Amino acid sequence: MGKFSFCYRYLEGRSWLNITYGARLTSFAILGGGDFYEVDGDGNVTDTLTYSKGQLVHNYINLEPRLAASFILNPSSSFKASYVRNVQNLHLMSNSTTGFPTDKWLASTNIIKPEIADLVALGWYKNLGETSMSFLPKCIISKCRTR
Repeated sequence: MGKFSFCYRYLEGRSWLNITYGARLTSFAILGGGDFYEVDGDGNVTDTLTYSKGQLVHNYINLEPRLAASFILNPSSSFKASYVRNVQNLHLMSNSTTGFPTDKWLASTNIIKPEIADLVALGWYKNLGETSMSFLPKCIISKCRTR
């Protein structure tokens, strides 16, 4: 079960600067209907908790901010930078690099935490004259972690 809300804003501060920012608040609830395990750092089961159907086991609430800026250098080129955070509550479990029917999707649980990715992108945009072509080399830096 997930809920989200989204806030978005666009600013035009100066003729050479455009800024877009926003945030999304996500909630991923784990509901009961059976046994849930508590584990220690080595993965050993330390406790078994029983929850009735519909009872809240855990609720992951995450803020996903985003920011993008475009610095206009001249009429045909600009420098762009952005930051975004994404939270993944569903996880693909696979034992190969290609997709197979045996692959499984698992939701976050009280043991399997959501994955969080912070992405930073930097790029330079160049419009190539009167054509509809443009050139945009970009560098993306990603840092992923569990909650």
